[in-house]
Amino acid sequence: MKKRLFRVLVITLLIVALLAGSGLQAFAAGSVDISKDEVEYYVIPYVIVKGDTLADVYWRWGLKFEPYADAIRALNGVENLDLLFVGAIYLLPTTVTNVKTEEYTKVMAHIIRKGETAYEVFTSYGIDYYKYLGKLKSYNGGQDLTKIAAGEKLLIPII
Repeated sequence: MKKRLFRVLVITLLIVALLAGSGLQAFAAGSVDISKDEVEYYVIPYVIVKGDTLADVYWRWGLKFEPYADAIRALNGVENLDLLFVGAIYLLPTTVTNVKTEEYTKVMAHIIRKGETAYEVFTSYGIDYYKYLGKLKSYNGGQDLTKIAAGEKLLIPII
């Protein structure tokens, strides 16, 4: 009886030690280094006026529209970039900051490392993941952020 109780106690202690150890390892592996992250682009909120095309807006900014088309679709949740509504606010990405506007959002790029989660990366930037989840998903093409894998790029709007 004493041997059996001793075995149960030893096994219980081993299980507790293993669980505690794996928790510490998971925490260490999950620490996020954002020091090497770089600016991917800047996002400018733009109000559509009568006669606007997105190509014209970019042309007035001294930029080409085509390199940004996919990002515009993802950020705004639209497919047809020729169908604009007067008064609508579109989020327009650019790689330059000298566009004639004072309001823009900096978007950082982070390559997910093994053991990192999108939640950890966003919270490392001080972003409330759950409060801004919809916005965070739109910046990342609408993908399920819980399924982002090591090696993939995560875009972080500095809110």
